[in-house]
Order: sequence, then C-alpha cells, then structure tokens
Amino acid sequence: MQNHKKSIVFYLLASFSIIIIALLMVKYSKLNIGLTEDNVSSLDTPWQYYQCCSEDYIELPANLVSVETGESYSITNTLPLELVEDASLLIRTSHQSIQVYIGNDLIYERGTDKSLFPGKALGNNWNLIELSKEHAGKIIKIVLNSPYEKYSGLIREITYGSKASNLLFIIENNKLTFIFDIIIFSMSMSLLIISVALKLRKYENDILLYFSEFSVLFSLWMLGESQILQFFTGNIILITYIYYIALWLLPLPFILFIKKSFKLHKSFEKKFLDYTYWAFVIDFILCLSLHSLNIYAFSESLWIHHTFCGVGMVGIITICIYEFIKFKNKDAWKVFQALTILFIFTAIEIFQYNVSPSTRHVATSYLRIGYCIFSFFIGILSIGKIRDLSDAKKERQYYKKLAYMDLMTLAKNRTAYIEEVNHIFQSNIQDKIGLVLFDLNDLKAINDNLGHLIGDEAIKKAYECIYSVFGPMGNCYRIGGDEFACIIRDADASSIEHLITELNTKINLTANKLDYNFNIATGYAICSDELKEKDYTALYIQADKNMYDAKEQSKK
Repeated sequence: MQNHKKSIVFYLLASFSIIIIALLMVKYSKLNIGLTEDNVSSLDTPWQYYQCCSEDYIELPANLVSVETGESYSITNTLPLELVEDASLLIRTSHQSIQVYIGNDLIYERGTDKSLFPGKALGNNWNLIELSKEHAGKIIKIVLNSPYEKYSGLIREITYGSKASNLLFIIENNKLTFIFDIIIFSMSMSLLIISVALKLRKYENDILLYFSEFSVLFSLWMLGESQILQFFTGNIILITYIYYIALWLLPLPFILFIKKSFKLHKSFEKKFLDYTYWAFVIDFILCLSLHSLNIYAFSESLWIHHTFCGVGMVGIITICIYEFIKFKNKDAWKVFQALTILFIFTAIEIFQYNVSPSTRHVATSYLRIGYCIFSFFIGILSIGKIRDLSDAKKERQYYKKLAYMDLMTLAKNRTAYIEEVNHIFQSNIQDKIGLVLFDLNDLKAINDNLGHLIGDEAIKKAYECIYSVFGPMGNCYRIGGDEFACIIRDADASSIEHLITELNTKINLTANKLDYNFNIATGYAICSDELKEKDYTALYIQADKNMYDAKEQSKK
C-alpha cells in the first residue's frame, strides 16, 4: 500500500511536469530554434579575443577562465575571401546568449531578449548562422554572455561550410549516441506498455513496472542531452526541460524498484528508502519552484540533486551489503553488483561534468555504458523475480484449488459450498435459488460389511451419477461423508423433478453392475422471495425434510 501511494505521487509529479512543459511551450511558441536540413571546415585560424580592455589570440575550442559570471566577451576573425554556396557558420552554445556581427551589422542573435526565456535557462543549442556572398572577406565578431559561472568564458568549435554540410556534421558526430538513446527509449516504452497491460490483468509485476519507468526516464534524460534533438523540435522549452525533469524524477521509480527487488529484513532499511523517496520528491518540488520563480535555475541546483543521489546511492549500497552479510540475501548481492557498476560510471559522469568544461553540455559515453551493464544485471534479476512471482502465484492458485476440493471425488467441498451460500444470501441476487440435497443410502452397512475401499468406491460413483445429471445445471458439492448438494440458479420445480427422474434412472443402471445396494435419496427446495427473507437455514431445512421423506418413502 505504501508503494502504491508513492507511485501515485510519482505519477502526479510526472503529470504536473508535462502540464508545465506544455504551458511553457505554448507561451514561448514563437521562440523556435529548429534546424531544417554536405563537408565542413573548422575556422581554426586564431581568433582575436576581446574582454574589457584586453585582447589576445586564441584557438577554439577554449575556456576563458578570466571571464566573470554575466560578463560579455567577444571573438573576431576574418571570413574566407570566397564563400561556398549557401554558406553558414555553426556554433553550439550552452546557456549563453549570442550575437553575431559582420562589420557593424548584426546578422544573428539569440538569448539577448530575456522576455522570450523562462528564467535564466537559455538551453544548449546549435546556432546556424547564414552568410551571404557580400560577407566574404569581412570581419566577423561573435559576442557571448552567460548568467552561469560554469559556462562563462566557454567557446566551442566553430565550423564553416554550406548549410547542408553543417547539418550533416551534427548528425555524423552524434548519430551513434542518438541511435542508442532512441533504441533505449523504444525498448523502455515497449516494456512500460507490457508492464501496464500485465498490471491491468492483475499480474504481479511491480519490479518490471518500476524498472521500465526508470528506463523511460533515463532514455528521456539521454535524449534531452542529445545534440541532435533540435532536428525534431525547435521548441527550446522541450529541448531544455526534458533533460531536467527526467533527471529529477529518475530516482523515484528507482527507489520503488529497489524496495521490490529483494526482501528487507529490518525496519530501518525500509524507513531509509521511504525517507529517501520523499527527500527526492521535496528536491523536485523545491528546485522546480526556485527555477519557476527565477531564484535558482535548474543548472544551479544540480549540485543539490547530485548530493541527494550520492547519499541515496551510498545508503542503498550499504543496505545491500548489510542484507547479504547479515541474512545471506542473494538478491541483495545481485542488486549491489549492478548498483556498484552504475555508481562507478555515474561518479565518473558527475566528475567529468563538474571538472571538464568541454563536456558539461552533454552526458558522456560513460553513463550510457554504465546503464547498459546495470540494465543487463537488473534484467536478469527482474526476470528471475517475475518467474518466482509467477511460480508463487501458480502455487497459491493450486493450494486454493485444493482448499475448495474434495480429494476423494474431486468435487467442490463443504468450504466451497458455504462460500457460495454466503455469497448468494448476503448479496442482492434476484435469481430463484434451488437447493438439491442427496444422501447415499446404507453407506455404513457397505463400510461394515464390505470394507472402506468399497465404501469409498460407492461415494465416488454416487458423485459421478449426481454430477453427470445435475452438473450442467448448477454447482455440485460433497458436503459430508455421504451427503452431497447442488445449488441451481433460476430453478423451477418441473426442471428439478425431471432431473431427479433422470438421476434415478442413472442410479438404477449403476446399481445393476454392483454387488451391493446402491441408492441415493434426493430432496429439494426452491427459495421463493418469502423463503429467502428467512435466510438459507429455512431453505436447507425444507430441502433436508423433503430428502428424508423421499428416503422413508423408498423403504416402504
């Protein structure tokens, strides 16, 4: 039940995030940075760098550590004397505004009008700057500015070529990671659909469901990091926010998955996972609120999320080690192995993000490799757990069936009989209920004179006769040693009388083949509205009286 509540919270947060992104996409719909559509060359000649009153020559890419947060800085160069057809420059910016001048003419800008952007987040984007023949041989100046310390002074490689060649350059350099992300996303969505379908069919598969949710969010995070997403949408809100939203929600299904992956023997383990879950919920709400109020942007609060992830990961790994050492929990050890791999690759990713400026804008291949290895281990564990759950379910169904079965005759037993009686008389079923009682005559004499094996044979044959005639009309039960019953819905007296006649014929045919007296007494009653108000007892008494009247009649 606790996991169910947490799942509801996760879905509420995910739904809320989708609504927020949709609203922002509508509000900023005019801000479109989409790419439309053969070799490029790098403008690797030294660029002249200007900052305040100083200037210098640099080669790209570069990270100018002297640039202060929010300070504008510019670089200049001379364009080739001859420009190719449909010439353009390509530069990627990370949370930076950009202005491009040819001489004194501003030919391109993005991010300078703050009213077009929610908060300070300017996103990681490709900028395709179109050039005309008149620009050949002229001075080009590029002015950059970032409100974030991490991205201030960062200048990436600038390529020159036709528009088509620059676009193909993007694809060529990012195709493998993008294909990987698309495959993971497709597989994750398929897994999620299968999990939901199984869930709707009351199949216990929480492990598969939580893992598929985690995988979908991971793939969305990677797609958000992808440098090629701009080919599919020019909406800066979707491009920028999909990364952060997926990253912030990622731990929630992961924690639920851990809780289902192996048995937790101590209450403090469950409490730690519960507290960690709600800590990530608070982390998401807090960071989203601070970003929305333009107090603290997502990228500025990443260190908070990284801290939570680090603490949570260490805590979960500690629980796995404790479970394995203390209780020899093999499932916990498998999770530990998978988590250790993911932890190592995640640590490398976080380190590279915070130390290497050139890779801050994109997730490295380390994280993708770590996820693949992690998924392999977890996939094996999930399949094993699902198989165990399936076997346990089959076992429960088998024992449940045994609980309602008479092992001698394979008929439904007294427990099943009482359960159906309670269901009928405690509900508002309007059917006319008929109760037919049967009693195998002289069973004690058969046991005493011929032995219990013959007596058991007589009981089995009695049920075979009863079931062959009354089975198609209702549920038949063995409710005592020599007593049987049949409950018929929409019963009428003429039909039951006809069945009793058919049963007597069946009994006589069977008795002719036996060496002992084989006879079954039968009585019935039909539950009228008036009788039903007196409850089941009145119906049973009436049917039992009629059965014994028939028994006495047969003795005459």
